[in-house]
Amino acid sequence: MIFDLWENFSTYGNIMPEAVKVIEEFMKTATVEMEAKSYPLLGDIVKASVFPSNTVSLDAAVFEIHRQYIDIQTLLIGVEENYYRPCQGLKARPQHEAFNREKDYQLFEVDLQNALHLTLSPGTFVIYFPDEAHLTSLAINNESQPIKKIVFKIHLQLTNS
Repeated sequence: MIFDLWENFSTYGNIMPEAVKVIEEFMKTATVEMEAKSYPLLGDIVKASVFPSNTVSLDAAVFEIHRQYIDIQTLLIGVEENYYRPCQGLKARPQHEAFNREKDYQLFEVDLQNALHLTLSPGTFVIYFPDEAHLTSLAINNESQPIKKIVFKIHLQLTNS
């Protein structure tokens, strides 16, 4: 997991050079007015999803993991809390016992033991790597608010690992 300011984003080019380049270009034109939709940046290998939402209370939240894609998340509008933690010891949600290969995710019950807390706001971003459990879009002080979010998906084949 990486949490940083957008002004430092280019420093992560050594991890995923092609992805960083197209994401930087996309962010140059990203505005609060931009259309909510999916934007293919390098086909299905790097894509951006822009969408409005509302932050949720802890009782409506879930941890999730991915295996084939890295998530980079940022906000255009609003503020949200995030939690990151190792996925070992998490209990799968009953309706999501198995990993969904087609959609590249699995959902888990909330367990904040050993979790790292961060606050995401415009101008910041967080990178969640595969198998890193993350809980996002959480309401601050349990007060739901509107947000507009960008989630970038980067396939592992673009990483230097």
